Amino acid sequence: MISTIKYLILFIPILAICQSKTERSIELGLDYGKVLIHSKAIENVKSSNPLGISFSYFWRKTDSASFNKYAGLPALSINLKLIDFQNIILGKGAIAAYSIHPTIFHSKIIDIDSRVGVGMSYLNKYDFKENNAYSAPISAFLTLGVNANINLTPKLQLSISTGLSHISNGGVKLPNKGINWLDNQIAIKYYPNNRLPIQKLLAQYRNNSYLKKDYWSVNFFTASKNLVSNNQVNKPIYGLNVQYSHQYNRNNGLTIGVEHFLDYAQVEDSPNTPYNFHKTGLLLGHEFLWGSVHFSQQFGIYLHPTPSGLSSWYHRWGLDIYLNKNIKIGGSLLAHGVVAYFPDIRLGYSF
Repeated sequence: MISTIKYLILFIPILAICQSKTERSIELGLDYGKVLIHSKAIENVKSSNPLGISFSYFWRKTDSASFNKYAGLPALSINLKLIDFQNIILGKGAIAAYSIHPTIFHSKIIDIDSRVGVGMSYLNKYDFKENNAYSAPISAFLTLGVNANINLTPKLQLSISTGLSHISNGGVKLPNKGINWLDNQIAIKYYPNNRLPIQKLLAQYRNNSYLKKDYWSVNFFTASKNLVSNNQVNKPIYGLNVQYSHQYNRNNGLTIGVEHFLDYAQVEDSPNTPYNFHKTGLLLGHEFLWGSVHFSQQFGIYLHPTPSGLSSWYHRWGLDIYLNKNIKIGGSLLAHGVVAYFPDIRLGYSF
């Protein structure tokens, strides 16, 4: 802890010389949570209460170009967390994440924002025989939450946050029931150059007109999935998604789409099961439109019978980043209930 504080003190002068148009801050926090049990296979970790310490670096560009890019003035952050699940089965590890924090409310007393984060985790009990939650040292990390930042001085805030966090390798290696936990944090945030008047800037920029846009997008995606019958072997998944998006205000849109993917892992695991290779689904959902960053949440239903043990309903969570007006890259997670089926990476074209 003392070493961490020393490094923070050394880091502060670097932040102080940054441009005033970019609001920057650092945060040191303590985390405490509760693992949620979503499967009988992981009931042996129900007593887990994750404890962690985290360091975050925030930046927020406040010029009109940034407002147009993100359709707001969200803060962005990178975070490093050391975590102990306080359970011999789940063990300890580290999490690195990148997050976007869209504004919910700003005032002179308190700021409230949401948090959407993606990253990677390293956990040390991947080879523990009773561990059904994860079996690979490196897994994907997702988090959704809400932060309340209470203004103490022009340079200091008390930050209180809560949310849901998830670790999974998406079926790349089994067993992989995943870890879901409530994640609560209390932290101190320091601004080397004082906070900027975000509320006034937002009021100014929101008077700018914007063009509502309905668009089509075509997305090619691929994934790798671990075999249930042989967890030493992975098979590919290839897919195509076509969807229509209707923007109904500056930051929100509705989506409808259809997708088809080839599941080579299902062929190996259930060779005699009909509909085990070609999977087609209908998707309905919502997306947050933060300029060049889109965060989507969709419910899907397979348009055919599914193999035994596989739900006909599923949901997708996706994050896309536009490289220019038409081309985007990103990824999404397909899950049945609270169990991840596979994460994918994708390349898309919108028009």
